[in-house]
Amino acid sequence: MNWPPELETRLRMQAGHLGPLPLRLLRVTGEDRIDFLNRLLTQAVPDPGPQLSWAALCQAQGRVIGLFRIAVQPDAVALLVEDDLASRLREVFQRYILRSRIHLELGDPGWIAGGWLRPGQEGKSPPLPSGYSLLGVDSAGSPLPRYLALGPASELPSAKVPDPLWQRIDCWLGIPRILSVTSGQFVPHALHLAEIGAVSLRKGCYPGQEVIARTEYRGRVKRSLILLESPTVHSPGDQLTAGGLEEPAGTVLDCVPTAGSGTWIQAVVREEALGRVLSESGNRILRDFRPA
Repeated sequence: MNWPPELETRLRMQAGHLGPLPLRLLRVTGEDRIDFLNRLLTQAVPDPGPQLSWAALCQAQGRVIGLFRIAVQPDAVALLVEDDLASRLREVFQRYILRSRIHLELGDPGWIAGGWLRPGQEGKSPPLPSGYSLLGVDSAGSPLPRYLALGPASELPSAKVPDPLWQRIDCWLGIPRILSVTSGQFVPHALHLAEIGAVSLRKGCYPGQEVIARTEYRGRVKRSLILLESPTVHSPGDQLTAGGLEEPAGTVLDCVPTAGSGTWIQAVVREEALGRVLSESGNRILRDFRPA
């Protein structure tokens, strides 16, 4: 993976550093938990183990409600969800329970932290502060060996100084950040989800599966994920405008400050509007995640 020079320097300097993340733990327990989740998620629940996997929950229209990592434990399946979306996701899952023998438990905010190992340390157990337990590590072959741990954020030296580095890593890797303001707006193809392993086209039925399959085999996606550097600061959910266009050119998913005066903007942009967005003063494309 070719990282931007400033980002690569910080990754090397802060390897082993564990920082709090805006995530919460949604634990699914009960004897029907695997079958229940396999009927709802865009990716099958893997076997128990240390590796984390990706999955999404979609509407019947195929639009993504939320994206999350899955940590499979012997007695539970843990979904690592955005704090901003946690309550809503729990409510959506609750509607599908019916007669399934499961229980949903939403953890406290501020208890999930993330870090990464130094190059060449893949497969080694990460060092954890006292009171923390390992939730899982990213799958083998990931560009950066990241891991997530569970514990009280107050125990971390960095707990009071939020660092956007984790978000910048996600942006560079093409991992979209779905919050309440962008939930239910885009199909997985516009969000680069198949490429990060969050969508299976061979899996059985789940909400939106027919629409997603039809888009894959017959349709043409008119919106795609991109990463821009811009002098303009945006907020998630903002509309990107471009001169000469009556409709918005795209929607901001995340905006992360850089070491300089610019910002990284992760956005879903209309294909025909991308050129106009790039022609705006100061905008330049860092990564283009449109299918080849």
